Amino acid sequence: MGKHVWRDDDPLLSPDGGSRRTKRKWLFWLGIILLLALISAGTAYYTYWVNFKKLEKPEVAKAEPPVTILALGTDKREHDLGRADTLMVINLDPKYQTVRVISLPRDTRVKIPGYEGYHRINTAYGFGGPELVEETVEELLGLEIDYYVSTDFAGFAEIIDAVGGVVIDVEKPMHYDDNAQDLHIHLEPGRQRLSGKDALAYVRFRGDGLGDISLVDPVNNVYEGRIQRQQKFLKAVAAQVLDPKNIWRAPALIKRLSDVLETNMPLTTIMRYAVISQSIPMSNIITMVLPGQAETINGASYWVPDRAQLVRIVSSFKRPTPPPVVEEGDETRPIKVRVLNGNGTQGLARKAANILNQQGFETVEVGNAPSFDYAETQIILHTSAKRAASQVRSALKVYGQVKEEPAEESGVDVTVILGEDYVISD
Repeated sequence: MGKHVWRDDDPLLSPDGGSRRTKRKWLFWLGIILLLALISAGTAYYTYWVNFKKLEKPEVAKAEPPVTILALGTDKREHDLGRADTLMVINLDPKYQTVRVISLPRDTRVKIPGYEGYHRINTAYGFGGPELVEETVEELLGLEIDYYVSTDFAGFAEIIDAVGGVVIDVEKPMHYDDNAQDLHIHLEPGRQRLSGKDALAYVRFRGDGLGDISLVDPVNNVYEGRIQRQQKFLKAVAAQVLDPKNIWRAPALIKRLSDVLETNMPLTTIMRYAVISQSIPMSNIITMVLPGQAETINGASYWVPDRAQLVRIVSSFKRPTPPPVVEEGDETRPIKVRVLNGNGTQGLARKAANILNQQGFETVEVGNAPSFDYAETQIILHTSAKRAASQVRSALKVYGQVKEEPAEESGVDVTVILGEDYVISD
């Protein structure tokens, strides 16, 4: 038999032959449907190119204003208003192509507008939803938040599945069962692709005794806990979503996001900043934790913010600066800094390193200088990228001379030796 040929009297279409009038009517409506589909697709195409394609031009994208977003992961149960289990404040700055993220421990001690006394910040969601959480965070940080986005555990898992899962190195065995919450976590260590269900287990795991956040090294101010894993996970998700190879997932992701996200951010705004974010390098994503310490007050456990450090962090949101990076070919990476104590003040080098880390530098070494008799702070540049030295000086507010000493060993761009003139105000 030869290839099937379309004929008005084709018995496969109308066994009784039908009438030409009926077929023409059917073809007419088919044509109308196809025309409407083409118009719809053309409109979507035109809207994208006219309103968003131009954002790919650097001069246009960088003219967009910075935006600050409160991201919430909520724990909702039957007969329970729910709590904010995960809280992050995200600042996207198109001018400098930088994303800064502050993670807020859910036990952070705060005052909630309209309620007396102090509370854990996660309870604000049950009192008044994402709007009250936003108001509470604004009061805590002294920072205006533009929009909020919120999703529950089920929505989180769906989003991860929509991006094709996330590749991450699970750092330890994670096994935990809580029948009351129907929470069952069983992950083995190693690099692997996590599904939405397993990704949710990874970011929720608290079975290592560290909780949300713990000060595991008081001398060096080293924190560990669930928030560190969440930030590690955030970067892994960003790497996958921003990978141009995954652009084909965009339609499905946008549809899934619209189904599972609660937000006051207009769709056009979401699309604008989504286009802008495509050009942000991973090295320009700076994550930090609300500085503070765990305390028990009146029998309740809280995370009490360190106000002095908090002010420094928030200032980087209010007055953005270029990301502290150096270029290596087509890639960029954080500026690597060695911080040495040259005046003998206990903990001074670690405090200075914390300031640098909070602003996106990478401190690769913290220790003591050969002696404690340095009167002035020294900045020693080991790379040809002279901007690295000026950025370190600006971050630490030290303005002495810069010495250039090309390093024989790799791995350090700038060495800072803190002298008697360096004082950190609390």
